[in-house]
Amino acid sequence: VPFQQTADAFQLTIPEAGRDPNISVVKLTIDGDPMKLTPIAPASTSKSLAYRKPATVSSSIAPRFMHDAQAALDDDTSTYWTPGRDEAMAEEIMGKKFEQVRKMPNHPLWIRNGSLEVDLGKPQTVSRARIHEHGGYPPVSSWKIESENNGTWQVIAEGKTIGKSLEVPISTPTGAQKFRLSIEADGRPAISEFQLF
Repeated sequence: VPFQQTADAFQLTIPEAGRDPNISVVKLTIDGDPMKLTPIAPASTSKSLAYRKPATVSSSIAPRFMHDAQAALDDDTSTYWTPGRDEAMAEEIMGKKFEQVRKMPNHPLWIRNGSLEVDLGKPQTVSRARIHEHGGYPPVSSWKIESENNGTWQVIAEGKTIGKSLEVPISTPTGAQKFRLSIEADGRPAISEFQLF
């Protein structure tokens, strides 16, 4: 089967004679361990400048495998970042029935504020943002977007509520490499997308 390979993609062409009218099956054999291949991310559907960029969060409920910074930068509103828990309080209730607490987003165990910082890799001008909240969690009661310039964070937009999806115009388009979303809520909040344009 003819193929082309570049640093970013692998493309093959199935000849007409080898195609099944319903489903063509292709067996790919590679010369190495497939688990060592670097995954190629799908193209962004939103065209967000923040899509899959390196990011950090102030805390996360599951930083090693889900609900981390990347969950809010993946163009997927079903994944989300949510702040972590008060570890001292968690130790106090360790061994007690945790299931009831886990399902109560207003329980004092959960951190109610946090920040998500994204590094765009190089300075880029941002003129608008889009923020999505994940349903089923207490709504955000205040938020702000900041840009970092010479080690100082400057507020470029702020508000009270987000809702399912909020378009945020940046009144003065801002050029920076790092941007940060900070949120506060009455219970444990959840952000499914933070997009910059």
